[in-house]
Amino acid sequence: MSCQTVAPLYVSATAKPTDPSLPYKFNLTILKVSLTSFVVKLKRTDDSTGWYVSLNVAWLAFTRQPFIFRNTVIWLRDFSYAVAMQRQVAEQQCNEVGGKLVEISDKQMYDAVYNHVEKNFIFDNRTAIWFWLGSSYDYQNSMVVQSNGE
Repeated sequence: MSCQTVAPLYVSATAKPTDPSLPYKFNLTILKVSLTSFVVKLKRTDDSTGWYVSLNVAWLAFTRQPFIFRNTVIWLRDFSYAVAMQRQVAEQQCNEVGGKLVEISDKQMYDAVYNHVEKNFIFDNRTAIWFWLGSSYDYQNSMVVQSNGE
């Protein structure tokens, strides 16, 4: 559940049976996106016969425009609801929508992403917002460390 002030610019969704032991596979096509909902078309791809099953639809919505830094388009997922995830899950979600995790390469890129978030996201009464950026912060040395260790 989330409250949006604008319709998402992009929605990505997948559908799977609630019971993971079922072999059903689906293609999900997004037909329409509005402020309060999105309409999808489901097609069962593993068998053409009928089906009746409870589904889980996992979706991501992007409501902000991307920004460009050094010829890289950076599009941050909206955080209208809290999501805690490990790197593997974040990476998988990025891959599913044709992207990849932002890899912070230096202080200038860190500042660009930080400033974009600060200017374009509404924080309400939250004291902190966490974004997984494929990097970590070394508090002892005051350094941003890429996931590759550099």
